[in-house]
Amino acid sequence: MKYTNHTDSNIVTSSGNTLDFDLPLGFPGTKSIDLPLKVSKRSSDINSSHSVISKDTLAWKSGIFNSSYKVLQKTSVNLEVNGIHVTANNTISYWFGPGVGIVRIHQYGHRGDVTSAADYLSNTNWLLLSYKTNN
Repeated sequence: MKYTNHTDSNIVTSSGNTLDFDLPLGFPGTKSIDLPLKVSKRSSDINSSHSVISKDTLAWKSGIFNSSYKVLQKTSVNLEVNGIHVTANNTISYWFGPGVGIVRIHQYGHRGDVTSAADYLSNTNWLLLSYKTNN
């Protein structure tokens, strides 16, 4: 992930039928997704839900990624910051390219007082820049 002043990585490992994500700062915690992926599959944990909502073809400089699964993760966390109750809501879409892994991420989120407009908003996209397989 290229930011203005640095580059970061998503570490994704597989164990049995589960993908585990060690996500960079700014993403809501470590997440897991059960395999195999198929459209309409759903899962949830204490703060979030995951839904496989479609299979898409994505294309840009890094390549064409046919039949990439789009997984929608919705997270809502209630926090107390300096005595103020705040709700942080994030919607993150991941696209998984077969034999490649994550090829695109779109994150949309906001945080604000439960009764007021959001005081923080994020709307970011990341695209896979390059990849190498061991085939």
